[in-house]
Amino acid sequence: MSAQTEPINFNRTETIDDASFSKIVFVHPLEQAVQPIIDHNLELVEKARHLCPWYRGERDDFNCELLSTLLDPDANSACDMLKAFIGVVKRYRPHEFPAQCGKMIELEFTTRYLIRELGKCFDSAVFANADTHFGHLVMTLNAPSRLAYNDYEWHERLDIRLARLVKSFADVSDACRQRERQRDAEIAFSTIKPASAEDVREAAADVKRTVRKAKRDIIKDAHAEHKSEADRRLPKGERGKQIAAVRKLVREAREKDLNVSLRNLCCKVWEPINGGYPSCDALYNYCHRHEREF
Repeated sequence: MSAQTEPINFNRTETIDDASFSKIVFVHPLEQAVQPIIDHNLELVEKARHLCPWYRGERDDFNCELLSTLLDPDANSACDMLKAFIGVVKRYRPHEFPAQCGKMIELEFTTRYLIRELGKCFDSAVFANADTHFGHLVMTLNAPSRLAYNDYEWHERLDIRLARLVKSFADVSDACRQRERQRDAEIAFSTIKPASAEDVREAAADVKRTVRKAKRDIIKDAHAEHKSEADRRLPKGERGKQIAAVRKLVREAREKDLNVSLRNLCCKVWEPINGGYPSCDALYNYCHRHEREF
């Protein structure tokens, strides 16, 4: 006869001891402050993967904000989330901080993973620099030496590490902006056919005509009345047409209550034509400076 065995009970315990509950309450504020940063990291990883072929020159189209904007600490909510996180960290005494809780491990993993994905877009030392400064912050939070800090030293080190980390991501944003300008130029020149001798002669003649017309316009402008000095500086000709086209797209998007990027609209409008802006970046710079007029 086989021995009878007691049935296995899969029910969870219905009670929890006071110590475990107190630990949950103790860690909960930190987990709440960390979770938005983790969510932001996951979103940026997806955007970086989507945009990576464009930055690497493997694709010329894109349909979302570029990394220079997404990673700019002054343009996104990352600064506020990091400051809120450090503010919560400061509530803990150095020897009490729960550095090994699950959310802190997720924060470290997702941030380092994000930096690694960004580094696949193009070669730059700024990615290694950002990883280094994030590592310094993690070391400050995890190192056993923090047990010897008093509250003032603890807070001062946290502020220094945070400022350096934010600066490193601002550098990443600037590097992305430089790469975006290079890509704009690459795409623009890829659509231009090699110039022939006849093209050069026509271009020289066009320059002469432009200079003569500019002289006539200057003389005419000097003797004409203007409502304001701003009227004198308003771009004319092909540049004016490109600006007007951008204004039209902005107005249509506003009427349809669409959230669009001014840079994307400029890239959509810009074409390499005589008398127009030399690049999408140049058209965007003008529109951005006069964005309030749009």
